[in-house]
Order: sequence, then structure tokens, then C-alpha cells
Amino acid sequence: MDWFEVTSKYHEQTFSHNCRLTSLSEDWQRELAAIWRLEADVNNGAYLQFLSNWGRESYIYASQALKKPST
Repeated sequence: MDWFEVTSKYHEQTFSHNCRLTSLSEDWQRELAAIWRLEADVNNGAYLQFLSNWGRESYIYASQALKKPST
């Protein structure tokens, strides 16, 4: 499984819940889905597209994930 498959899996699980990240049971799942959204939209149309498409909730989880120290 590659990065895209792992992260998109959690993003897709939100579809039946109006794309709400809070529908995922764990913070790390929410963060992975948010990072997928950030990567997809920034690569397609820039940061503003990410914010417009996914809103504050995705911004918070993506920001939280990006601030975590690497292990």
C-alpha cells in the first residue's frame, strides 16, 4: 500500500457522513484524511482551494498533523 492508498482510505470513509472528519474514530485517521485533502488540493489549485473545498475542520487536522514531530 502506498501513501495515496492509505490516506485516501480515510478520506473516502467520510463520504457517507457529509465529509466530516469527526466521523472518523481516531485523531490520527482525521489527520491522514486532512493531509490527503491538503495535498490533493494544493497540487491542483493551491492552498485557497483546500480551504474553500474542505473548510476549517480539515485545516485544523492538517495543521495538527504537520506540527507533530517526526519519529
